[in-house]
Amino acid sequence: MLVGTLLAILPALATATVIPRASARFGRLHPHDNQNLCVAAASQTAGAAVSFVDCHKDVDSASPLELWNITTSAEFVNNWISLQSDPTLCLEGTSSAQAGGSLVLATCSTSKTGTQKIGRSREGFMSFSNANCLHKKSDSEVDIQTCWTMASDLKFYPS
Repeated sequence: MLVGTLLAILPALATATVIPRASARFGRLHPHDNQNLCVAAASQTAGAAVSFVDCHKDVDSASPLELWNITTSAEFVNNWISLQSDPTLCLEGTSSAQAGGSLVLATCSTSKTGTQKIGRSREGFMSFSNANCLHKKSDSEVDIQTCWTMASDLKFYPS
């Protein structure tokens, strides 16, 4: 009977919305080579593009779009990175997080672990489980590239 009940709820769990732990000690993601740039969402809606912007002051109305739930400045493996102002919205890699894809906001979901769970290495590289990394395409564009073939290493640090 218990097994039957568990089997009955499995489909619901497979598509459940994940709400990552709120209240982050660190909030902004910067490329290592320019701490004045921040990873930010264009708006607080699913599907919004994510890019680099000049960092805003905490009192600026745009600052909530660059504040992420990041609980450590150390390395981490396979975490959802959600917007502090709406923890149901996570960073997601487009094109199945393959090289050439970009970042958008999407509803956090357990069914999207390959495109939403991101790790940060001890050296500062941020990658998906498929060994594709976040990459600074320009001072305004973040894209996804194969970690070991990027023309320039992009290391992130939270602040």
